Amino acid sequence: GSGAGEAEDDASLRAQLGDMRGLVAQRRAWTMVVARGSANVAWFGFLTYNSILVVDVLGHTPAEAGALAALASLTYALAATQAGRIADVFDDRLYPLVATNLSMGVGLALAFLARSLAVAAVGVALMGIGFGLVLSIYRSVITALPPPALRGGLVSLGEGSGRAAATATPIVMGVAVALATRPLGFETAVRAVGVGAGAVGAGVGIACLLLMSASPPIRTAE
Repeated sequence: GSGAGEAEDDASLRAQLGDMRGLVAQRRAWTMVVARGSANVAWFGFLTYNSILVVDVLGHTPAEAGALAALASLTYALAATQAGRIADVFDDRLYPLVATNLSMGVGLALAFLARSLAVAAVGVALMGIGFGLVLSIYRSVITALPPPALRGGLVSLGEGSGRAAATATPIVMGVAVALATRPLGFETAVRAVGVGAGAVGAGVGIACLLLMSASPPIRTAE
């Protein structure tokens, strides 16, 4: 009856969760989940502090802050459309992923260190290109990593990691700016924390990629 069906469903769910735990315990899988989240640190760090950087630190208008955010979104969208083409040039996804993480982190640092809007715009374009490529290539790698039965679960974990980073980044940066303002002053605190977000976003991503590249292939429970 229905009781037997429910018991089977429960057993099936438990088996799937067990498979998922076994998958995420493997270095090749968890490194990609963490790397997927770390990319959002740089992007949401920029989005959170863009207007403060442009208006309060550089002394420009809210409209110019909006233009900088639009530039970030435009370069992100354009880069994302080219991700497949760029990834296909390389035999190993490691190289384009490390390069695009660097572009993202260095671009964000440049934007926060800039003394002029023009230099900040160059940094934002580099960051947008890096983030657009990184995110698209990560998604294709995460989709290809697990066996088909676990693909949906790993993709969900990757996206969940991205959402968690998006939520935590503005909070952590806000606390860091508040703590750093007293010794450094507000402007220097914002610049330092912005550079830190770029370093964390790219650095954690690159560390995870290097760990992943040295990991054995994903084993499946037979």
